[in-house]
Amino acid sequence: MDSIFDLPAHPLLVHIPVVCVPLAALGAVLIALRPGWRRTYGPIVVALAVIGALGAVLAAGSGEALQESRNVRDLGDHGEYGDLARIVSILFFGVVVVFVALDRWRAHPRLQRVPVWATTALAALTIVGSIGAATTMVLAGHSGAKRVWRDEPSAEVRPR
Repeated sequence: MDSIFDLPAHPLLVHIPVVCVPLAALGAVLIALRPGWRRTYGPIVVALAVIGALGAVLAAGSGEALQESRNVRDLGDHGEYGDLARIVSILFFGVVVVFVALDRWRAHPRLQRVPVWATTALAALTIVGSIGAATTMVLAGHSGAKRVWRDEPSAEVRPR
């Protein structure tokens, strides 16, 4: 996707993961630490994580399209951070889904055979994934903002 309403799509689409992934990360940490909140807030965290992961995929794809259309050769660290943020956001979404699903499965009267240690281990993995997802998103966003706002010629977005 190159453009939205004749504007470059990338600067518009990056706001989806930049907002949703850190919110999902914060929510995931909270439900990992507060088991009583999982049933109520788990679906919201999953929704934010899926929207953030999809947004990261769209942002990375539109960034690659923008880079090609503007014939920009070197993005510095931004391209690498963007790819990393996309991958980590997708993995984070997967961990959150499994964590919330396992917790719901464990709460079901007939399926309480899931050991407590499994939920605890997955809660810890969710916290680590939250940190990773938020960190990579901040790194990608910060490096992109530096490219645009420091007036580097290769980062300028000019009309065709």
